[in-house]
Amino acid sequence: MTDTPSALGEIAAMRIQAAEHRARITSNSPAAVDWLIRYFSAWWQAEPVCAGAHEDVTVRVDALVDQGCYEHISATVDGLAHTTVTYARQPLRVARQNGALLAHGEGLAYRVGAEGHITIAVADPGLAEHAASAAGRLAREALRGALARDGWVLLHASAAVQDGRAILAFGGKGSGKTSTVLQLGRAYRWAALANDRLFARSGTNGAVELLPWPAAAAIGLGLLDAGGWYDAVAVAAASGELHSSTSKTALAALRAGARTPPHDGEREAKAQLYPDQFTSLLGLPLATTARAAALVFPAIDLNAAPTIHPGGRELHDDDTFAAATEDRYHNVFALRQPESTAARTAIFDRLHRLPRYTLTLSANLADNTPVLGGVHHTVVEDPRPG
Repeated sequence: MTDTPSALGEIAAMRIQAAEHRARITSNSPAAVDWLIRYFSAWWQAEPVCAGAHEDVTVRVDALVDQGCYEHISATVDGLAHTTVTYARQPLRVARQNGALLAHGEGLAYRVGAEGHITIAVADPGLAEHAASAAGRLAREALRGALARDGWVLLHASAAVQDGRAILAFGGKGSGKTSTVLQLGRAYRWAALANDRLFARSGTNGAVELLPWPAAAAIGLGLLDAGGWYDAVAVAAASGELHSSTSKTALAALRAGARTPPHDGEREAKAQLYPDQFTSLLGLPLATTARAAALVFPAIDLNAAPTIHPGGRELHDDDTFAAATEDRYHNVFALRQPESTAARTAIFDRLHRLPRYTLTLSANLADNTPVLGGVHHTVVEDPRPG
């Protein structure tokens, strides 16, 4: 992502909307705004807006390529009493001044004001995508906090949708949540609503309403190969079209045509796809809303035949993101509001009333198809509203 010298300095703006809440991001890098619209519009509403227009929003974010702003925030942090925390697996220096939180690290400087205005600055035009990614991440966190106040709960699950009815796949890392969604899409034309995370809220008539969590999707090379998607993703890797969070190890493997899953230490190195690449590279449609209709609890067992058993475990806090820290991005900027125990309990209670299935899946997608077909037909033919 680059701006021409003449374009840099032009002010561009965009709006993101999730349920009833909106965020506005403004930048002096039009390419940064274009990147953000692409990232969010597949699953949330995202569109360009007039940079000078005023509107009521939940949070305002400025993503700036501005050396002076970057150096001012960084120097201020260094001159104050500060702490160093780990954020995105990198050190981040953090301080407070007059009610605002200031921070810098990895070439980014942040100011998060109590009034709901966030500034993110980089010094180098080559880091404009870095600023865009950070702006999108903090806007998404602020919207998450607003949704939590409205009773939405962020679940650790993936989801596939057909005719507005969703199958939710629960489990820890490597359990097969993403694989379940991709295989339902491949075999039965279900749409992808979410990869790894989604919002849920109690709706009318006992329903559970769902919203996606826009994010890049990590997909292993073995699954890409088994699903027939490897070649398309390898072409995208060769032309630099995958999400920038794709590790160098995964990129090297894709560019070399290696199909054995590579690793960075103990962690499998996976391709990171933009949300819209579910469609452009994998050929799967996307869904933006749904109601929960069934739960599945998959497990990948390379040495077992695929099976399906009615029933499944009960949900618990590990199926949400209730912990104080999660994955790479800790709640350093205090934008993430805690979800209420009552909201989580209400969601669990409603989800427990839905059909549940425990699945064993193998690496052979053709063998898995009849097992997933059992869930597909049950949900499609079930007359109960989702």
